[in-house]
Formats: sequence, C-alpha cells, structure tokens
Amino acid sequence: MSKCIGHQALRLSISLWFSVQIVASATSEQIDLRDVGALTFRRGAMTKGRRSSPIQQLVCQGPACTAHALDVVQCRNVGSDDLGEVQWKCEADMDSSLRFGEMQVSCEGYRDRHDTMKLRGSCGLTYSLHYSEKGEARNRGSRRETVHPHDPNPGRARDHRRASGGSPIASTLLIGGMVMLLVVVCLREQVPCP
Repeated sequence: MSKCIGHQALRLSISLWFSVQIVASATSEQIDLRDVGALTFRRGAMTKGRRSSPIQQLVCQGPACTAHALDVVQCRNVGSDDLGEVQWKCEADMDSSLRFGEMQVSCEGYRDRHDTMKLRGSCGLTYSLHYSEKGEARNRGSRRETVHPHDPNPGRARDHRRASGGSPIASTLLIGGMVMLLVVVCLREQVPCP
C-alpha cells in the first residue's frame, strides 16, 4: 500500500513540475510595459509575433523618410499619463535639421489586442520626421513637409491602458496551489494503485 502511495506521489509531483514549467514559460514571454525602462528599435529588425505577423521594428512615414532614415531609435519610459498609458521619450542620432513628429509605440497584447501584458520583443515604433527651424531655414522656398501617419498595423493595440488582468506571478501561485491541494487530497484518500 505504501508503495502505491509513493507512485501516486511521484506522478503527482511530476505533473506539478510540468504545470509550473508551462506557466513559467508562458509568463516569461509576457511583459508589462510599466516595468520596462527602455525600448531600442533598429532599422531592418523585425518584431516577434504570436497572434499576428512580425513587423519592422522601425517604420518611418512621410516624404522625409526616404532621405533621412534612422538606424536606431531608443525610447525611454517616462511614466504614465492620467489614463495609465505608458509615455515614451524617444531619441536618435539625426541631423539637427530634423525633429520627430508623431511617434507611436505599439506592442502585441499577449492574450488579445487589449491585454495589458505584451508579448516580449513585439514592440515597434512608427514615427514621422519634420524639418526643425534650422531645416526650414535651409529649405526656404520649398514647401514644408507635413506627414500624416496612418496605422500600418490595425491588429496591434495602440494604447496601453491598464485593464483588468491578473499578474503572471499570481497566476503561477494559484495554479501551483491548486495542484498542491490535489496532491494532498489524493494522498489522504490513499487510493490503491491501478
């Protein structure tokens, strides 16, 4: 009888270990943008995609982009606004005649489009370039470039508002607790081995 209990305990322990590994691997792919200090985007690099196709990390829109493509842009998390959306300050090495226009960091929601947890490596930056005062002075006589960005990825969430969603740690603890409860109940019943 004690040999049967030992076998059951071993099987339950193995099941528990696999359950924890599955939850841990899922949570390691999830990130909360509020916990991210900076994102670095590179020209030609692709994002990760789980529910949607990977896209370019850097997408420049507008006529200035063909002559002034940026190689690397780094965006720093500067906090959240009153809606809970992460605010980014982006910088790049670029000619002083240029300045950033519209910028939009978008990331793939882990479970769905509105999930506050994002897929690690899925973030991309869509930006526009405008001429600075110095650039305008240099280009007097030519019409000013205005760029109207559009969303190249309608399947990706544009906002990062806090929604009701559980923490990955809480999910792991909940599943682990349920499996442990199952182990205790099975051991108490001391069901004979099949």
